[in-house]
Amino acid sequence: MRSNFRPRRSIVTFRLSDDEYELVKRGSEDARSRSLSDYARDAVLRRVAMEREPKEAELSVITANMDRLGEAMREMDGKLSQILRQTELNH
Repeated sequence: MRSNFRPRRSIVTFRLSDDEYELVKRGSEDARSRSLSDYARDAVLRRVAMEREPKEAELSVITANMDRLGEAMREMDGKLSQILRQTELNH
């Protein structure tokens, strides 16, 4: 997740309540992060990565459902063709 070799040029600033700050500070200490900034950066990037993964998983589910739907439509087309042939033969 973390890349120490890329220059960091962008700054993100946000405010925390005292309780939130203490919670983040304790989390940083528990994780033995180099700094609170490193901890916050890692947390944000981890969150972004987790939010992207389900979208990719959803896409594969949608693709699988589309494949099943396509197969069902091909089967229905085949059955309709049989019915039409039978109807034409009977008339």
